Amino acid sequence: MQRTKRGKQAKRVASARGIRPTPGLPSLQEGRRLFHESHRYHEAGSREDLNFQFTSVMTQFARRWRTHLNERLAAIGQTQARWEALFWIEIANGRVTQKELAKRVGIEGPTFARMLDHLEKEGLVERRTSTWDKRTKTIALKKGAAPRLKELNDLVDRVRAQALQDIDVGDLAACIAIMQRVIPKVERS
Repeated sequence: MQRTKRGKQAKRVASARGIRPTPGLPSLQEGRRLFHESHRYHEAGSREDLNFQFTSVMTQFARRWRTHLNERLAAIGQTQARWEALFWIEIANGRVTQKELAKRVGIEGPTFARMLDHLEKEGLVERRTSTWDKRTKTIALKKGAAPRLKELNDLVDRVRAQALQDIDVGDLAACIAIMQRVIPKVERS
């Protein structure tokens, strides 16, 4: 019932401002404006409002980046998750477990195991018995995986360069610094 009242209130506010409802969701900025006008949870320009904007933009970027990258990688039969898994497997140099890798890539265990099965069938990775615990398997790149990983990395580099080409280096460094400070706080909570 409360949600219905808020929705009607938002429509009245939009109508009073001469905004004609259109199908689909409003932009992030329009959504923020409508949210403030109809809910009054955060005062516009307040610290809470800035926190809301930051986390909303960060979330929207992460989702759109993953979708965009998946669209580009689909052209060569790959996905962002597969590229990321291969990247971390290469970096770990055969010393990463399936469980650690699934956590790093952010994919649930059974889904990740199926993805590794496919990568193994394609001849890109292999599971090995761990040298420190015989009950554990580690994941390593096969020798023939290097050209495929280079192809993936080159494509991702081009997409990344295209997305960030007009961003000032100082702004980019500041954004990275902020994210490096925020991520550990989120991981601890």
